[in-house]
Amino acid sequence: MRTLYWFLILGFILIMFIGRIKKRGYFWKAKDGRKLTLKEFFSQWGKGITECTPLQMTKVSLWSFLPLFSGILWGITITFIAKTYWMTLILCGSLPLTIIQFISTIQKYIVIKKVDAEMAKLNEQLEEEEVEVSCEGEEKKGMGDLGTEMGEYVEEEE
Repeated sequence: MRTLYWFLILGFILIMFIGRIKKRGYFWKAKDGRKLTLKEFFSQWGKGITECTPLQMTKVSLWSFLPLFSGILWGITITFIAKTYWMTLILCGSLPLTIIQFISTIQKYIVIKKVDAEMAKLNEQLEEEEVEVSCEGEEKKGMGDLGTEMGEYVEEEE
């Protein structure tokens, strides 16, 4: 009987959401305040998912271990209290595997963070390097006023 009540409550909530969406024509708002339809929302969501960096994905993986560990520990506690020892044994067996996965994800996060830091240093070094002046006097990307003056000075000497 209780299951029926839960289905009724969830059905009522679902009907309320559907009615709200049909009445307003949208459910989500973008960061800039625009109202998004379902199709626009999923296209932006898909674009955002494909542009995730490995560091962001690893952070999400690390945070997902929190409910996983709490669920396993809570399950061990409840099954031990309920005296279903076979389930306790299964959950205790999954705990070391989950801990190993967590440790490997932490190591992956540390390595990716170091690689990103090195890439940032390399990008800074590349931006600080001098830019060559071409023979035609054309400006290349990153050449400032000094480079242009040097190019004009070289042309005058010739």
